[in-house]
Amino acid sequence: MTITETLRSEPASQEAGGKCCALGDGSSAGEQRLPLRFWRFEPGRCDGNSIVEFAFVLPVLLTVITGLGQFGVLYSNMIALVQATTAAAQVLQSDRLSSSNDPCADTYHALVNAAPGLTASKITLTISINNNAPITGDSCAGKQTQLSMGGPVTVQAGYPYSISIFGVALTTGSLSSGTLSEIEY
Repeated sequence: MTITETLRSEPASQEAGGKCCALGDGSSAGEQRLPLRFWRFEPGRCDGNSIVEFAFVLPVLLTVITGLGQFGVLYSNMIALVQATTAAAQVLQSDRLSSSNDPCADTYHALVNAAPGLTASKITLTISINNNAPITGDSCAGKQTQLSMGGPVTVQAGYPYSISIFGVALTTGSLSSGTLSEIEY
């Protein structure tokens, strides 16, 4: 059997075997087939279908995986911020007896230490003591006197986020968390 006859007999072997791109029907044991195919179009051949399908599916698959990763980082940051805000509120509610004269600094340091995965310079802090005007920032020297037993304290923290896929920013915003506690000591 010649090379041309072997190549032309392939569509018949596909129909018989039901396989696309079958290498042969195995009818003659001594038949030598060339592994290298000629680059020409022949009806019934499906060389490269899987590569073309993979080329279509790959960008969609990478986009989905990247989006899941971005969502995972966002969710992790939110959990860290909520836990850090709770820890900061616990420090503030017990800060009345502290030797420090700056409850905001103590609260901010507790917040940053409780969330080591977050960038400290991007965290915003707002504290309200005994329903007074909110204090924004990490310093409020002299406010120690406002902390009274049984009084409410509110700690709110914010952290910016940006969801981008392949360098294209889809959305940006700020995560926020707040905790209300009573001063116990």
